[in-house]
Amino acid sequence: MERMFFFDIDDTLYDLADPFRKTCKDYYGDRTDPFMEELFLAFRRHGEVSFMAVENKKMSMKEMYCYRLQRAFAEHDIKISEEEALAFQKTYQNYQHRISLSADMKNFLDVFCRKTALGILSNGPAKHQWDKVRSLGLLKWIKEEDIIISGDVGVTKPDVRIYRIAEERGKGKELWMIGDSFESDIAGAYEAGWHSLWINRRKRTTQDQNSKPDEIVYSEKEMIDSLKQIVERERK
Repeated sequence: MERMFFFDIDDTLYDLADPFRKTCKDYYGDRTDPFMEELFLAFRRHGEVSFMAVENKKMSMKEMYCYRLQRAFAEHDIKISEEEALAFQKTYQNYQHRISLSADMKNFLDVFCRKTALGILSNGPAKHQWDKVRSLGLLKWIKEEDIIISGDVGVTKPDVRIYRIAEERGKGKELWMIGDSFESDIAGAYEAGWHSLWINRRKRTTQDQNSKPDEIVYSEKEMIDSLKQIVERERK
């Protein structure tokens, strides 16, 4: 059966920690270096919680920006004011607009897009995520109509409804979700009856013993190698 692969964007097609590290360097110099990995993981963890609060109309985007950064830094006994958090967010977004795919990922997509169908399935505000799509040059390999952003359709992963929207683009195909978030990408795909590949760059653990991914990888290289093998299984 022909397959279609839907990729998440952040921390899947590029390393999300890179713009975060650069922003920390601008504001705090070497101060955060000893605990950068833990800080970033906390930022992501609090970000996922606060993003769902935004989606449920319980928090504004401004409040989310402050919440996730303040909570992350508080875990390392650093107090961040609202003004500092919003300034950090502005710089962080500027760096996110300068993101790029690695040479290996570009080479992979050059070949991959001719062998199988590709799509994007990403949570986030529409303009912000589309800016990333353009910064990464993804329209070279993926059709615009196959790029699904939660801010455009009004429903977010892991809600099965956004997976049903994606299924309209991949009718008759075996569908795969490729992403970094176990809760949004892997558990959501499992509930939708999809296959999944978890790119677990941060080596996170999960208490969910039911929503098992088909593949787990820990780096971009491992992700590319695994996807090549899946595609070749299709072609044999």
